[in-house]
Amino acid sequence: MRRILFLVALLVAPGAAWAQQYKPDFNCSADHSKDSIATMLCQNSEAAKHELIFDQTYYALRQVVGKAGWKALKQEVIADDDALKECIVPFTPEGELPEADPDCYIKKMDAITEKYKNRLSGSALEEASRPIDDHIALQEKLLTLGYLPAGSTADGVYGESTRQAIGAWKLNSGISQVDDFISNSDAVSLASSDKASKTEPKYLPFQKEVNVNGTLFKVGANCDSQENSCSNVSLTITEGKKTTTLQLKSLDDLGTPDLSFDKPIFGSEDAVVYGSVYTGGAHCCVDSLLVFKNENKEWSVASLPEQDGGPSGGSPYKDLAGDGHHEIAVNDMRFDYKFDCYACSLSPAQIFEIRNNHLEDVSGDKRFHPFLEKEVQNAESSLVRGGPNMGFYAGITAIKAQEGNFLSYWDEKIKRNPDLNNLSSIDYCDAAELPQKKCPPNGSDPLKFPNALAVFLYKTGYIDQYDLKYTGYSVREIDKSEYDRTHPINIFKYYIKIGIYKISTLHSYAPSLSDGIFYSVVFSVLFLIFLSFAFYFLPIFIAAKTKSQHFWLIVFVNVFFGWTFLGWLAALLMALMMDRDRQT
Repeated sequence: MRRILFLVALLVAPGAAWAQQYKPDFNCSADHSKDSIATMLCQNSEAAKHELIFDQTYYALRQVVGKAGWKALKQEVIADDDALKECIVPFTPEGELPEADPDCYIKKMDAITEKYKNRLSGSALEEASRPIDDHIALQEKLLTLGYLPAGSTADGVYGESTRQAIGAWKLNSGISQVDDFISNSDAVSLASSDKASKTEPKYLPFQKEVNVNGTLFKVGANCDSQENSCSNVSLTITEGKKTTTLQLKSLDDLGTPDLSFDKPIFGSEDAVVYGSVYTGGAHCCVDSLLVFKNENKEWSVASLPEQDGGPSGGSPYKDLAGDGHHEIAVNDMRFDYKFDCYACSLSPAQIFEIRNNHLEDVSGDKRFHPFLEKEVQNAESSLVRGGPNMGFYAGITAIKAQEGNFLSYWDEKIKRNPDLNNLSSIDYCDAAELPQKKCPPNGSDPLKFPNALAVFLYKTGYIDQYDLKYTGYSVREIDKSEYDRTHPINIFKYYIKIGIYKISTLHSYAPSLSDGIFYSVVFSVLFLIFLSFAFYFLPIFIAAKTKSQHFWLIVFVNVFFGWTFLGWLAALLMALMMDRDRQT
């Protein structure tokens, strides 16, 4: 009985000390001015609490699936996060950040949490169902007993360092180590435990520092080289008497952080830090981030897309355009294995710069076209003679879309290629990246490669709805909500875009003409055609202007007999003469 009372006292006291002010599991001091959800979570304690409750379930499930299932689980969570976008207020004055509704967020986050919790059982379910304040209290106890590294933060999220601490405490306490979860009985035992850590901590301090023109960058963490994971990764930046410390939580529980320092980057005189962590695996993965100074001269953090391959081995910055301005290029891993095997896939490059205080994809900038074209040439040299090459064609088509040449490449290489048009590929739900529960009837039926590629490129943002319509799909078939919002206005824009494309294809018949001369000729011809139409329908314009009582008769003669010239002349005289007495 005393043990239970002791547990209750232990769990209640920290909750009172916290005053129930919760923060999300990311750094709120970073710039989130473009993210409605993140801004709301940093401002609303209750919403942040429910995010932490989800974290408890997520990290329990993460422990169940093991490292081999981390990537798939992460992708599933990203897909489920799309539902949270419905909590953003759609109508916001221009220039203002749309607000996120915390009540809506809590409701949807609880539903996602329950979905994942249904996949747990036994001690994992008991742990995930425990109140967040109890989790914090138990972490505090592990910290007090020396199982967690000094300086660790008890935030209720059980990552790799906490799992290691739970395992060490169970071993030292003689508790059967069936798993590294804290069951209800384990929680009672831990709350009253006085078994301090007697073994050497598996996590040892990791530190690296670099001085760049007087600015000291120091990264610190607690790392286990055998497990290739770290916790409490932080970066301390000292500029003269000013010191800034950033918690790099996105690198926690992964591998040993590898940071490099460059100056100048992105046309700025401020040093920029690039951090990467290799999580292991044959082809996956490297998690990366940038630490940079924003326009307010404050240090900010931006995460890069998850990357393929092993450790970076150095700085990723390159002058891709040859203009003395550095960018960072990463590969879009969404293309890996999508249409073919890993070695048979081409992942297009995504080029990023820091603009307006956030990481911006600038792959479509004209200055990168030579770089992209080299990527295309290298890919085309890898095409297998007589092979399907779906993985390569998918990547090349995406690069052509970045260049603004999607329609011409689609016509020349995809639409007119009978071999590709007869190939079966992935199904609609896979191409649209829809979870199974949202897959419509017949959505699991295989698509022909061009159809699957068009859907995939649209959903990944490489082509717009006009390009999609040109391939034979309507936006309504892919995203009804977007169709209903844009279709009435943009159907006219579609025909304008296709018309401009068709005109541009005429240049291939006169390649010796420069672009300037070609388009001058085109616009001159179009202007003459416009004048011809205006002259042809001149009788109708006059009849409309004078409000002729015989307007429809004049229209009939002008439209159907104007081409005979005598008919046109008759229509003109009718417009000028038939109502002259009435006008006088």
